[in-house]
Amino acid sequence: MNKRYQIGELAKELNLNKETIRYYEKIGILNSPKRESNGYRYYSEDDREESDGCDLRHLKQFISEKINSVNHKIEELGRVKIFLEELNKNLLSE
Repeated sequence: MNKRYQIGELAKELNLNKETIRYYEKIGILNSPKRESNGYRYYSEDDREESDGCDLRHLKQFISEKINSVNHKIEELGRVKIFLEELNKNLLSE
């Protein structure tokens, strides 16, 4: 039978704190485990191995995706700003 870990046990095994594991789940780096009827998260041995493999490579990929998203939004806002400045200039010249 595979060992099951509660979040505190998993955190200790991986030398992380519980909040870090929850954060990794929230942002999608780790899959959220199913909860038992008592509401506790129980991680399997497979979850532990996956979590242990959650290294800087995964974080770099996630951060890179977020940076790309932010850059896209900045470009879009720049276009909106130019449009509004032109509109304002045209309104003032009338």
